[in-house]
Amino acid sequence: MADILTKTGGHVKPDIYNFIARLAADYGVDAAAEVAAFEAKHVYAFKDFVAKENIACDYTVTQAIDVQLNREHYKKTKTGFQRLIADGCAATKQGHFIDAGNAEKVICSVLCHILGCANIDGFFAVLWSKGCRWLFLVCFGTYLGL
Repeated sequence: MADILTKTGGHVKPDIYNFIARLAADYGVDAAAEVAAFEAKHVYAFKDFVAKENIACDYTVTQAIDVQLNREHYKKTKTGFQRLIADGCAATKQGHFIDAGNAEKVICSVLCHILGCANIDGFFAVLWSKGCRWLFLVCFGTYLGL
């Protein structure tokens, strides 16, 4: 377990559009928005907790990005994202949906470097806030009062 904690660090990555869109379809946008808000508030609540407890865990609030290459998933995700925005889901409004043509311009150089290709046609991305921390430092810092 320690090996996993030291390699991956950890993330506080709320879902603001993917599963939330499915929840909205099944239970209504109000219930889905409540879940999304609950998850999203933990990014900054955890930041406040780390600061209050003075835990040295390198917690950083940054941006998350999801990139999908599947066109069918793109269509479903875009429809769900737009529906959540139209229905007033505040957590989803914090994100930015980048369509296929623009996503390539925004992140293609990084993705192409990782994948070792020159060009990718038709992918999309969603960006939003997330938190990163070294989980083992949070655990030890909280337990030991560091």
